[in-house]
Amino acid sequence: MAAWFVTELCLDLRPFLVDRIRRTKESIMKMLLRDFRTGLYLGCGREWTQHLETARTFANRFRAEAYRVCHGLPDATVVAIPGSETRRWRPYFPREPDFTGNPAPTRRTTLEAKIELGLGNSLFIRGEGGGLNWHRSQAMTQIDQSTWIWSTYFATQPLILQLLLNDLIWAKGENLTLEPGMRLQVLPDFEWPEIPRIASVE
Repeated sequence: MAAWFVTELCLDLRPFLVDRIRRTKESIMKMLLRDFRTGLYLGCGREWTQHLETARTFANRFRAEAYRVCHGLPDATVVAIPGSETRRWRPYFPREPDFTGNPAPTRRTTLEAKIELGLGNSLFIRGEGGGLNWHRSQAMTQIDQSTWIWSTYFATQPLILQLLLNDLIWAKGENLTLEPGMRLQVLPDFEWPEIPRIASVE
């Protein structure tokens, strides 16, 4: 029943759609009157011309045909040419919404920690701002034996942060403050003897 209804509806709409398509095509075309014997176009003042720029244009085929009949132009025929500014269909792709809630990227903000840790130990960071939070840590990247780096491009206000050893032991001292777009170097310290220090070799 549903398929029959859709089929009947499409058949009923087909003449309307065909006429709509024809009108759309005509709306982006210029309608002219052309003498099929001489090849000239009807210009302003009922003068015939071979230049399209000076030819008389009509809004649609019906008006051009009505003019031809009313003015007794039996040798003229209605022709269509592309308009000077042909409208073209262009696809539109809406921008995907940002569900992360992150602000637009800014300058790089970097925290650099200088500390030597034993094998198997790592540094983590928690805080607020720039994608940080106090309930879930982000691992810092080890650059060399005693350098750990964390950075972000999403800092729009001062960051409040703190370091953790192995995501378990908080660093000593007050929370750190890092301004957007700046680079801060710190020397963190942790409760002894939780971390096995590396003795410097002379």
